[in-house]
Amino acid sequence: GAKADLDQLDEAVATFRELGDDWGLAFALSARGQLALLAGDVPTATRLHTDALAAAERINSSHLRAQVLDLLGADAAAGGDLGGAWERFADAARVHAEWLDQEGSAYCLDGFAGLALARGDVELAAELQGAAGHAREVVGVAVWPGMRPLADALAAAVDAALGPAAAAEARGRGARRRIPEALDWARSATQPT
Repeated sequence: GAKADLDQLDEAVATFRELGDDWGLAFALSARGQLALLAGDVPTATRLHTDALAAAERINSSHLRAQVLDLLGADAAAGGDLGGAWERFADAARVHAEWLDQEGSAYCLDGFAGLALARGDVELAAELQGAAGHAREVVGVAVWPGMRPLADALAAAVDAALGPAAAAEARGRGARRRIPEALDWARSATQPT
């Protein structure tokens, strides 16, 4: 069950810390933080993801750093800090674009879509979802199970606000954008004023 999953992740975190394995530690902390976020425990998610970012920086892994910045953006957004979320997503977008990281770019675009929705720009949110979907399609990946509930909630909110047909049309427009351009567009279109 869920309690067993939490216990196993906590055990993995402790083991990776003891071994000094920052690579494994960053992944375990990321996953554990995702579960905390899904449970609504934003302070714990933020603490775990901040620790994961430190581990990624110790091993100088840009890929992991960008992944954790996306998670910290989601944490900030869940805590109502939309400006802080935008900063995290903007930092992550630069790294994803530099490394041509399609899967990571998709999560970053999802984060920007959530910010657009929070601002009331539902059409932009749908277009950004389309760009994220295209990025996943290019590399043949699905949304991580730990992030699926957030992605589903975002899609449902966009569908409810625009209507399924208009949402699908907007997502189709977003899917035509190529990833580096989509990341730049997302960053500028969602920037706080």
